[in-house]
Amino acid sequence: MSSELTSRLGSSSVINIEHRYLVTAIKILSPSSIAISCADVSPYVYIYHLDSGKRIHCSGHSKGVWALSSLEGLLVSGGVDTNIKIWNTTSGSVLQLMMGSNLMISHC
Repeated sequence: MSSELTSRLGSSSVINIEHRYLVTAIKILSPSSIAISCADVSPYVYIYHLDSGKRIHCSGHSKGVWALSSLEGLLVSGGVDTNIKIWNTTSGSVLQLMMGSNLMISHC
């Protein structure tokens, strides 16, 4: 399934995103970047840089991601695997892993 993401934050642009799974959260990171998480069998977070069209694939969760939050260049994600991850929004690398919850993370 293909969908279009239209941004009116700064400059007008359309970026095609290819998601075959349920989109569970969308978080605006800055006027030129946005994060989208997926669930079901796709435990990924994608960061789209709207000005360049660059997509960063953040992998590391073992099950669906249901929650996103951000602050000052960092992205926080949580989901069904009960882990919370803190990501660098420029590189997509995991900066911190928090473990220990017994339940799914649905908000962060």
